[in-house]
Amino acid sequence: MLADFSRIHPRILLNIECDLTLNLFDRFKKKEFDLVLVKMNRPEDFPNGLDVWSEPLRWVGDASLIDSKKPVPLVLAPQPCVYRASAIQSLQQAGRAWRLVFSSPSYAGAVAAVRAGMGISVMPQTMIPGDLQALDSVWLPKLADTHVSLIKHKANNPAINTLEKFVLHKLKH
Repeated sequence: MLADFSRIHPRILLNIECDLTLNLFDRFKKKEFDLVLVKMNRPEDFPNGLDVWSEPLRWVGDASLIDSKKPVPLVLAPQPCVYRASAIQSLQQAGRAWRLVFSSPSYAGAVAAVRAGMGISVMPQTMIPGDLQALDSVWLPKLADTHVSLIKHKANNPAINTLEKFVLHKLKH
């Protein structure tokens, strides 16, 4: 999508960063970014954001790792990841013990750990690789949906407004 934007608008130079939502939001508040796509558990977490989409979070991994008598082995991103928070909060509310077996800020690292059978993780439905299974286990609590919103500073900048419209159009269609 961003490569398409750059081809269509070659005079607008993009500087794109990928990081955990809360890190991006902190830097957004310091006006280091003009536009930010943020993931959250509830749309009201960013009341000035434009809600782009929502999707279910799923437990992912090898079902044989789930034992009702043992803590759930988790593969999660470090704090302050919203998927991590959702997983831990869901397990705690259900009274399920858990333990962190692998932590990585990298999606590829987490996927590799799950593929290796180290533990289970939480991913949005659309990001589950084809070779991994979403788990529907009676031993795991249901996860809340994740929401993605676009936030921007109020500015009359044609380049930023053009990018915002392009991103919203692509993500909603």
